[in-house]
Amino acid sequence: MSDKISVLLVEDEPVFRQYYSDSFSRNNIQFIEAKSIADAKRILEGKSIPEVLIVDWHVALVTWSKDIDMFPSGPVSSIEFVKSVLNQTQGRCRTIITSAVNRPLSNTDWGGAWGYFYKGGDWDVLLSYIKKGSLKENEIGKPTIDLASEFARMGKEIR
Repeated sequence: MSDKISVLLVEDEPVFRQYYSDSFSRNNIQFIEAKSIADAKRILEGKSIPEVLIVDWHVALVTWSKDIDMFPSGPVSSIEFVKSVLNQTQGRCRTIITSAVNRPLSNTDWGGAWGYFYKGGDWDVLLSYIKKGSLKENEIGKPTIDLASEFARMGKEIR
């Protein structure tokens, strides 16, 4: 694996985008930002899929009204977007759903996302998982995990 990890960050809140940007830069993590699902779709057109996809649970569908034409079948949620990226990568993209609200895993459809991260949690946990890059064979197709709970269960650093 290279020293840099390819991450696509889909986040519409400027404060969180800045926090991610600062954290990723300090940790030598290569990333591209998208402010909406439409922006992320545009980034992925004709480009390789990232090793890691981080999508905000409530990310905006579009940032410009003209972009609504990108969705002829109606709006696409963050979950539907995750499903489409997983489809394109045969499940290898480490997809992480983030939220400012701590949600129980059992009550939510995560669309096959590999992990869930509560933004109020320990960001070093998130960074540890990002540094692992794309999913390994034994990680593909497993139920969504809560990153903080899994990290604590293991009782050791993942790095």
